[in-house]
This record gives sequence, structure tokens and C-alpha cells, in this order.
Amino acid sequence: MAYVIAASFISIVVSLIYLGYVGASFRQVKNDRKRDQLDAVPASEASYEASEWESESPFSWKALISIFLSSVILFLMGKSAVFWSYVPFIAIGSAVAVIFAFTIDLRRKA
Repeated sequence: MAYVIAASFISIVVSLIYLGYVGASFRQVKNDRKRDQLDAVPASEASYEASEWESESPFSWKALISIFLSSVILFLMGKSAVFWSYVPFIAIGSAVAVIFAFTIDLRRKA
């Protein structure tokens, strides 16, 4: 029962931090879009989209790792009921990873 209380408390704190970073990121994207629209009007929509994609960093290896780890976790949960008690902490860990990604992104753009 103690892990349920701990997971609930930690999840509330992480959720508030998460929402703060999401809000900051949305504001930054909104400001970036406004600035881009005011700075230059693209010659064609296709060239504008291509330049946008060129600035993105590849993330396919991160996606593959997350798919693999999710599959391993689901496999372990199917093998033993003990692993079901770790699900809230895995979800909290995922949220913390996203918070770190938001932090790195905001620092990189600053």
C-alpha cells in the first residue's frame, strides 16, 4: 500500500512539472511561428516544409529503443504478477524522461 501512496504523490509532482514544461514549449513554438512568419515569407510551401524537416534531429533510434523496452516490460508483466506493481513507476519514469527532453530542447533553443 505504501508504494501506491508514494506513486500517487510522485505522479502529482511530476504531472505539475510536466504541464509547466508543456505550456512553456507551446508558448515557445507559438512565438517561433510568429517570428518566422514575420521574418520571411517562403517562396513556395514545398521549400518551406523541406527546410523545416532539415532542421529536425533524427529520433528513430530513440523510438526503436522505447518500443523494445515497452515490449520487454509487457512480456515481463505477462510472466509474473509481481511486475504489475511497477507499472505506475514506469509511467512516472516516462514522464520524467519527457521532462528532461523538454528541458534540453528549451536550453538548446535559448
